Amino acid sequence: MSARIPVARPELGEPEWQAIRKVVESGWVTQGPKVEEFEKTMAGMCGAAYGVAVSSCTTALHLSLVVAGVQPGDEVIVPSMSFIATANSVVHAGATPVFAEVHPDTFNLDLDDVRRRITEKTRAIILVHQLGLPADIAGCAALAEEYGLAMIEDAACAIGSAVDGRPIGSHSSLVTFSFHPRKLVTTGDGGMILTSSEDYATRLRRLRQHGMSVNDRVRHAATSVVRESYLEVAWNYRHGGSPPVPRRPIQQAAGQPPDDPRSRGARGRRVERPELCGAPRGV
Repeated sequence: MSARIPVARPELGEPEWQAIRKVVESGWVTQGPKVEEFEKTMAGMCGAAYGVAVSSCTTALHLSLVVAGVQPGDEVIVPSMSFIATANSVVHAGATPVFAEVHPDTFNLDLDDVRRRITEKTRAIILVHQLGLPADIAGCAALAEEYGLAMIEDAACAIGSAVDGRPIGSHSSLVTFSFHPRKLVTTGDGGMILTSSEDYATRLRRLRQHGMSVNDRVRHAATSVVRESYLEVAWNYRHGGSPPVPRRPIQQAAGQPPDDPRSRGARGRRVERPELCGAPRGV
């Protein structure tokens, strides 16, 4: 029988097992202090002010659409080539996905075709960095501003990619990432929204936890009964468990010296975008 070569496989070893053990022993197996630490690490690495960890990139996209004001009856332009979660998130928000063409050389959105598909119902554009190759963020942002639209970056595969020397996650107010096992950084599953807006971060954290006014850690630390309020209808999109697994790859992607061969996986796929969404450099 011929050897099977997987497209992707997470590299997990003794350090990850020990990190997981510490979390389990702490009793915080969902949305605990390690999740908050992970949010800050990810935001710092990517040049964002806030990180909000959730259960997947799909839920990250859904909540981003909600805070961006997308409502039933709206249209959201998405690439015709992307994983189904991109379009599904629009449906979850009650809106209609409108598919635009992609460039055959970059697989990213063709902004000329996006312009042709904008209607009075269009509310947002989801810009996907396909396969981790950065799309034209500046061009899409200018187009969105021209028509008064929200722009959300689907950076599921783009951890460590950069545009003009700035990491993906630092350019826009809503950028979503995936930590599925096939991605460069994995937490088993999970996602995160990076944002520069304190208002967005506050509402995103509330929406991921049933619309609750007080989070679990505040209630846990309280010395008296805490009576929370539920400020809006929301979801259970909390990040399950703790994210110890990606700590070492994240540190390596941020430029710390690698300490074992798996660092090549974390560092080696850094991709920068030349003038036109361009070909990968530094791979």
